Amino acid sequence: MGCVNGVGISKAAGVNTTLRQSFTGSVSVRNDLSESIKIRFAEPNLLGSTLLHAEVAAGDVYVFDPGESWNFDFHMTLNENKLRSHIVRGGSYAVQKVEDTWRMETLSRPERVRSDKLSNLKGLSFSFSASGWLVVYQLGAAECLQNHGLVKNPYARVSGASGGALTACLLMYGADVRKVVDILLECAARLHRQPEKAFLLRKFVLQAMQEVIRDGSYQHPVFETHRLEIGVSSTKSDGVGSFAKMVLTGKEHRLKDFSNSADIAIALLASSTCGISGLPFKFHDEEGNEQEVADGAFKNFLPKIDEFSITVKPFSDGVDIFKVTGTKADVGPSEYVPMSFGIFPPPRTLLDHLYELGYRDMDSWLQSHLEERISHLNSDQEDLPSTDFTCTNNGMLWHKEVLQRVPVKWADMLSKNFLSDNAAKVLKEGPLEISSFRPLAGGDARSQEVAVKRWVTLTEIDLQWREDSDTKTLLDLKRAHPN
Repeated sequence: MGCVNGVGISKAAGVNTTLRQSFTGSVSVRNDLSESIKIRFAEPNLLGSTLLHAEVAAGDVYVFDPGESWNFDFHMTLNENKLRSHIVRGGSYAVQKVEDTWRMETLSRPERVRSDKLSNLKGLSFSFSASGWLVVYQLGAAECLQNHGLVKNPYARVSGASGGALTACLLMYGADVRKVVDILLECAARLHRQPEKAFLLRKFVLQAMQEVIRDGSYQHPVFETHRLEIGVSSTKSDGVGSFAKMVLTGKEHRLKDFSNSADIAIALLASSTCGISGLPFKFHDEEGNEQEVADGAFKNFLPKIDEFSITVKPFSDGVDIFKVTGTKADVGPSEYVPMSFGIFPPPRTLLDHLYELGYRDMDSWLQSHLEERISHLNSDQEDLPSTDFTCTNNGMLWHKEVLQRVPVKWADMLSKNFLSDNAAKVLKEGPLEISSFRPLAGGDARSQEVAVKRWVTLTEIDLQWREDSDTKTLLDLKRAHPN
């Protein structure tokens, strides 16, 4: 990665040079060791040139100020690569050693600018492309949007495919995206130690979701008002060849109606199923039709809400002659980022840099282009109160349901009997007659007389029933299920 020399070459490579800014400020590094250390500061890219060498005595603080430049962050190595770290202008850090392990402790980060300029704009929408491991760039952009009030906006709509769908969901839910990034960075480090785990991306995505999603998450207003659209590719074809079938016979499908939190997680897993993250799997859509679903990128790499959606793509696509990755995005890297980073992640320090790059590029776009885009938006909408949400059910049953409905292990993906073998265990089943009921909250709390008969099935994850007023039928079912 790294800026391509020459503005013309950069534009040809797909670099969004219009988002480049100049930065000033220093970085302080404190040596907490009992010995002196040698530090090398460099530009934060694979071929980044060395900016400075310095030696810091034990207990001293070194202040690095490179002057004004495009660089807002730096790559730092200590004592000939014993420690590699990502540092940001305006931050302060400390070099420490715990037992035999060197580490860089972050003492402070540069303060982010916050505002409410996005909190009440009508007609606003954002769309995020498929991204793979470059989702970290999009998550940086998401933090920037959160800091400017988008989470509170009751009109804003978002869409995405693959990693872009995950970003859109975390953004509008108000999740701490930095925590999710930390999980992904650890998963990426695991891949560098064991490259054969590259095909476990579905497991890594599910692990990241566990940091955020709870059983009550689906009640968030962004889900209830259908303002999040998750792009998937789907097909009813029974032909052979999962991905070829998806390309040839598949259709774009936007998922936005979720009856529980498991539905959200499954939609996100479906949208990120592209081979390295697993095989297509069976899924029942909103109408109850069985579909085979896979990565949204197969049919629409960058699913927009409308023609004025602010689009985000995390790599440079100047060589995309056939427009496989969709149209040119509004927000994209202001330095060269290869698409290959989406398939296999670069080193952790570069991923840290990409997160910060996503934040800075989005912030630059908002400063330079937001006002012009607002002039095109439809503001003819009724006034609504700001979005506010507190999750009242922090259970994790959604995760168990996902594991029963979606194969995560490769052995399960290749099994033809996964769904039947993993059906929820029935704990109790039989007829239920209800003669009266009393509401626990709201309205008239007095008991009311009713006469309702249902056949009830209690499983590990939910309670199901079906209407049947025929007593004889209920008795027959009871005899067939004596337990």
